[in-house]
Amino acid sequence: MTIKILAVGSIKESYLKAGINENIKKLKAKFNIELIEIDEYRLGSNPSQAEIKKCLKIEADTISKYIDNSDYTIICDIEGKIISSKTLKKVLASQLYNYKRNVVFVIGSSFGIDQSLKRKANLKLSFSKMTFPHQLMRLLLVNHLTTILL
Repeated sequence: MTIKILAVGSIKESYLKAGINENIKKLKAKFNIELIEIDEYRLGSNPSQAEIKKCLKIEADTISKYIDNSDYTIICDIEGKIISSKTLKKVLASQLYNYKRNVVFVIGSSFGIDQSLKRKANLKLSFSKMTFPHQLMRLLLVNHLTTILL
């Protein structure tokens, strides 16, 4: 059983990298965990809605290559459902242990995630109604996984 984190863009800040790597190291003691960085489609300043839509579609096509039909896919999205840590732990335990499914988390770019991925997701999860930088979201996610799974 694997937990995959598919995240658009790369982390440049050393303090975020350190926190993410420390949490992944802890999770690897119990889980097969993969963090896969997807290249962020570059847009100029002040992009049009059409350019943003094209960018999200290209990123979604790349992300989709890492998701199998049997995976339980969780999209991290501000418009998603807010659930408790206890509920998330139950969902993950059910998928990983009862159904023996891989769990895939998807963190989009600063422009979000294409609707095609949102429609395919098993769960759209919001950590808050506040917007977080997508780089920080990686740290929040792996830290929370460490807290609820270990």
